[in-house]
Amino acid sequence: TEHGALVVAMAHLDAQEPALAVQLFRRLDRGRLGQLAMNRIAAALFHARQYEAALELEELAWERHRDSTAAYNAACSLSRLDRIDEGLDWLRRALGAGFDDASLLETDDDIGALRADPRFAALAALAARATRARDAQRR
Repeated sequence: TEHGALVVAMAHLDAQEPALAVQLFRRLDRGRLGQLAMNRIAAALFHARQYEAALELEELAWERHRDSTAAYNAACSLSRLDRIDEGLDWLRRALGAGFDDASLLETDDDIGALRADPRFAALAALAARATRARDAQRR
């Protein structure tokens, strides 16, 4: 089950065995783990500072679900790895998939390296427009 997979994957992370968590995830994903399970395992890897492993799962989650959160989290992992060009590409994907939290772009330390790049401003402006459009629809 997804719950059992999460428990075992988290145990591997707690034991500082991220490679085993990734292997488990790949095996279990044949049964198509849901988006939430995929995001949780990737987030746990990220918070364990296993950015390469997190990125691998975020990319897989993107392939499976085209989820803006997976794309944004991939941008965060790439930022932490100082892979700026790729990080900006993933941030563009996140925006294209519906990510619209402009305030998070301005405050999230996980994308600090991306924010320092001059190209980030154009992406932040796109997010601000998307946020305004979302807010206008809610009124």
